[in-house]
Amino acid sequence: RNSWYLRLSAFIMFLFMLVVLILELIISVFLYRIINVLVESVFLFRLIEFIIEIVLIYIIIVLLYIYAPPKFMQYRYVKKGAIISASLLYLVLVILVLLYSIIGNYLDVINVNNSVVMLVTLYLLALFVCNYIIIFGLIINSKNYKLLDNNKCK
Repeated sequence: RNSWYLRLSAFIMFLFMLVVLILELIISVFLYRIINVLVESVFLFRLIEFIIEIVLIYIIIVLLYIYAPPKFMQYRYVKKGAIISASLLYLVLVILVLLYSIIGNYLDVINVNNSVVMLVTLYLLALFVCNYIIIFGLIINSKNYKLLDNNKCK
């Protein structure tokens, strides 16, 4: 591939990561209000919220893993890395939402300027960790692909 195509591909992967983080935060905030009206049970509400969030993250990661590498990868090669990455990303995003709620409780004590800096710093730190999780999943997928590819050659 030429260099412009690789740069465009890297930029699109970065945009996918931003979309995952932003959609996760939006879903965490607004899905509560939407499902709360429709569902009476708290357990059922949390279960529906969890399923929607995991499926959204998993689909975006699978699309990223299929189209990001230089060679087109099939779904069967990206399943394991996508499952691990989706679960780790969900864990990081839940921690990020919890930290945002903890900081939100102390906004009266903390200066407003300091709280904005803390929120942006936490977001960038979560984005950094999420990028390494995505790379970890790609490494798992590449090992699966190489093992399967070598077995075909023999």
